[in-house]
Amino acid sequence: ERFSEIVLESRIRETLNDPRVQSWDDAAEIGRENGVTIKRRGRDVSYGMMLAQSDGALAEPARAHTRRGGVKDSGKGLGDGY
Repeated sequence: ERFSEIVLESRIRETLNDPRVQSWDDAAEIGRENGVTIKRRGRDVSYGMMLAQSDGALAEPARAHTRRGGVKDSGKGLGDGY
């Protein structure tokens, strides 16, 4: 599997739309089920795409596979809504 920002965004949306998500801890746990890591960073959030290995196991995201959520109107990260 290769990194894709579009796939990462899809996994984030799937996680955040899950009705079981009621807290940051829930989001982090359910995110891992969906192949994404979610970590709070002060006022921001970082998301990492876990990639499937040849044996089917999900690996922790490399630094290059991690994106910030983005601060509104900053033009950095994934953008508003993340």
